Amino acid sequence: MKVCTTCDVEYPDSERFCPRDGTPLRPRDASGDLVGSIIADRYHVLRALGEGGMGKVYLAEHVRLKRKSAVKVMHSGLASDADALSRFNREAANACQIQHSNVAAIYDFGDSADGVVYLAMEYVDGESLGRLLAKLGTLPPRRAADIVRQIADGLDVAHRLGIIHRDLKPDNVLIGTTHDGRDGVKIVDFGISKAPRAEGQTVTRTGQVVGTPDYMSPEQLTGEPVDHRSDIYSLGIVAFHMLTGELPFQSNSTQTSMLRRLTERPRRLADVRPDIPWPAKMQSVLDGALELEVVRRYASAAAFSTALSEAAAEMSDTPLDDMQVQVPAAPLAASTSVDLSVPAPSGVSSEELAAIKARLAKSVGPIATVLVKRAAAAAPTRGALIAILAQEIDDARERDRFLKSVG
Repeated sequence: MKVCTTCDVEYPDSERFCPRDGTPLRPRDASGDLVGSIIADRYHVLRALGEGGMGKVYLAEHVRLKRKSAVKVMHSGLASDADALSRFNREAANACQIQHSNVAAIYDFGDSADGVVYLAMEYVDGESLGRLLAKLGTLPPRRAADIVRQIADGLDVAHRLGIIHRDLKPDNVLIGTTHDGRDGVKIVDFGISKAPRAEGQTVTRTGQVVGTPDYMSPEQLTGEPVDHRSDIYSLGIVAFHMLTGELPFQSNSTQTSMLRRLTERPRRLADVRPDIPWPAKMQSVLDGALELEVVRRYASAAAFSTALSEAAAEMSDTPLDDMQVQVPAAPLAASTSVDLSVPAPSGVSSEELAAIKARLAKSVGPIATVLVKRAAAAAPTRGALIAILAQEIDDARERDRFLKSVG
């Protein structure tokens, strides 16, 4: 049932507004979930799409325009955090300036009368690049190059405006389908981006490194000033990930990975995938994007993507297709073993690993096999394995159920 907050009368879930006074109806016991409610008198929340550190994202429909939107709602506990509010507002303000088909459009943002801080953006009917890679492992070179091209097109527009994303990663790249069946890329989450007007201002607390460590540039890791070439470095890591299924600086801990980025050269393509006949040009292109010294990187995202497309054109897509991890069609819950081809983490038997995989499959489906295989290879202990797998579950309630079930 829903309730009118003005007259406190209950109505069926099918109603949106109070027939007496027009007040938007809200669930009687929402428990923090806004599904079924109306945000700012105009966004009817249909279902949850995901959750991050800043808040939850919902699929909503404008009550008058009937347009679907992805509405990001800040966690109520952050509404009084000046830094969090600044980041949230900066995402909207910066993204609103970028008018490009490869950047998710911002429709509206603000706070409602009942204290909900929200941002309404273009809804992409698809999945994140991160989720796509979790399912497929790798992408064919030409497909990967085309995705990089679209990301680069969106970034170049932002860079010309002086806006740097600073958190480019597969989870911030959404992949939809165009009218001709091709990949349609949208960049999202400019929440920690830097705009020209921010120069001389403190955008984060002193000494705070902002971004996702696995994809951050060396200058981000050390807290130095960044420019558009930081995004090019991150895009290079994304490209490497798409081509090989792994990161160029692999390790069992984030700290070691960060240290290696500052002191070592990235792994070569052939080091990770010796089964693929990589052309010298492909390796050279990635080397140019992942240069430790900023001045030696590509001058623009477009220059990098053009070079990558030329290198990919020299390759056949067939070998990578054949080598991709195949997701089993049968329900994983019925499986009694996991063929990992890697040692299980300390303290985890093969039987328990199979049980963990079966439980994970209830949350994420058939991709559980791929996720468990990768997590087992990276996690030194049982606790680390569970933590890595829990991060792959988007729905907070389902994540909690998984954690409780595996103890």
